[in-house]
Amino acid sequence: MGKPEIIPQNDWIVADLHITSQARAKSRNEAQFYFGTRLADLKCMSTATAASSLIAERTPKLAGTEKSVLIIEDDLSTIEFLEAVLDHLRPGLNCDYATSAEKAMALIRAKGRVNDDSPYSLVIADIFLDGDMTGFDSWLDCAEEFPDMPFVITSSLSLDRYLAILSGFNGCPTFLPKPLTVGRCKAIIDEYI
Repeated sequence: MGKPEIIPQNDWIVADLHITSQARAKSRNEAQFYFGTRLADLKCMSTATAASSLIAERTPKLAGTEKSVLIIEDDLSTIEFLEAVLDHLRPGLNCDYATSAEKAMALIRAKGRVNDDSPYSLVIADIFLDGDMTGFDSWLDCAEEFPDMPFVITSSLSLDRYLAILSGFNGCPTFLPKPLTVGRCKAIIDEYI
């Protein structure tokens, strides 16, 4: 089974698909996971382990100045949703993935050695990740090392809670609330890429 069907661009905001309802709509007994990953490969793994396994197969491109996005997320369905949206909106866009902030910072620093100014055109990070660091930690590190690199934080926290956590910080990253919707993701992509 291929990627989920993509709604034509002019219908995206009206459709406002929710990833959680789409993913839950599929039975776990089906031969294919909603986004095309085989259930047999995932049934004994946690979501984070399955995401790490999928990401390990993808080698990031470190050279070049083409537009690129780094997705820091440990939930497989969210990764696949963002990938489907990005593939539709910006075909050929270079996307790298990490399930922890530690792995993400290693990718950012490695790519930063090649592209001095801004390693990625956009970084999208969940707050709560595998490992000891959070998405906030990666944003703080990036703000120091690569202040011109756009950074978006995604979470199921309310906007009020998000702003309360970041009160006192200058230049807070854009907030993309979960559950993710096509319309919200499109607005972010259109703004930064």
